[in-house]
Amino acid sequence: METADPSESELNPTNESSNDSTGDLELKLGYLGSILLVVGPFLPVMTVCLFVCVETDYIADWDGDGVIVMILGLISLGLMRFERYRILGLISAINLLIIIDFLSDANTIISEPAYGAYVILVGALLTAYASYKKW
Repeated sequence: METADPSESELNPTNESSNDSTGDLELKLGYLGSILLVVGPFLPVMTVCLFVCVETDYIADWDGDGVIVMILGLISLGLMRFERYRILGLISAINLLIIIDFLSDANTIISEPAYGAYVILVGALLTAYASYKKW
């Protein structure tokens, strides 16, 4: 009576399922980063304290960098959907340059960055990470 030899796939399981789960994680992080880029400009990005502390958002009167960040966030959502990761890397770099310039300007004696600026920064970093891993 012969015993059935276990197949090679049973002896050495492949890591295909773990590769799929990391790919799904990168997609989820990319979508999360894109959503943070859309939501972030509506959050307070700077606190100015003279006599009274006032928080301002990044979309003041719908002009300036906040609108650009929001539009780039919407574009990055589309790029994630249609799997255009190289263009997403370029969009992420533009977002990073915009928010790093803002953070360096906002950190003065009378003002400091609020949590919205860090939400935008995290969103740009997440989309950059997703584009790098899926390149």
